[in-house]
Amino acid sequence: MAIIDQERSRNLYNAESYQSNTNNWEDEVSLYRASAFLEALENAGIFDKIDSILDVGSGSGGVLAEMSADARLKSVALEGIDISDTAVEIANSLAAQKGVVDRVKYSKNSISEIDPTQKCSIVSLIHVMEHCPDMLEMLDECALRSEYQYINVPLEYNLFYSLRGSVPERQFEKYGHLHFFDEPFFLKWLDSNGYDVIANVYSEDFRVKKSGIAYKGFQMLRSVSLRLFGPRWTIKYLAGISGGYLTKKRS
Repeated sequence: MAIIDQERSRNLYNAESYQSNTNNWEDEVSLYRASAFLEALENAGIFDKIDSILDVGSGSGGVLAEMSADARLKSVALEGIDISDTAVEIANSLAAQKGVVDRVKYSKNSISEIDPTQKCSIVSLIHVMEHCPDMLEMLDECALRSEYQYINVPLEYNLFYSLRGSVPERQFEKYGHLHFFDEPFFLKWLDSNGYDVIANVYSEDFRVKKSGIAYKGFQMLRSVSLRLFGPRWTIKYLAGISGGYLTKKRS
């Protein structure tokens, strides 16, 4: 099975409709996903052990652009790749706007086309796994080229999305999601396929500012729930939070 459906992916992720569906490739949420990524590195205590990060499926490039400002990564090479011309164009434009073109490089490429001998410290897959027909092949390809893998996935298997009914169909048609996760399953899947979780964090994606009374109401409800009950309870009942997992493949 292919890591990704190349023809469908090129058609979907290069289309103007995808850019519209994702609100400019979700750059607004990059701050929260970058924060979670940095938290994982801090919790694992590996800032002084890494010299390069390759972000696969980098989209708008916002995560690396945000992370490039962290002093702990000042000597770390940051690179993003994506199979979409549109995404790479947006990422390079964003890097220029944020003044980080000297820190972050973006190019059109796929992980399978990178020489396995060109290893990096960390390969990240941020909201990528749900798009891959063969998740294990994708993760193994990343592990072949890196010591650590950082994975961030939307945890969409929850009560809030179940009550809305049309979520899986919409996520497939608009965003190309093929898989829907809850955390216990994903952790079990990683373990059963030989990956140890070094750090487990969460990105509070719901904090992105959007208009609408209903959205703002749920945003406030999620914020209160997170403070009172923690991320796992909030994910289970209210959604809006992604899981971040820093992994290492067992030898």
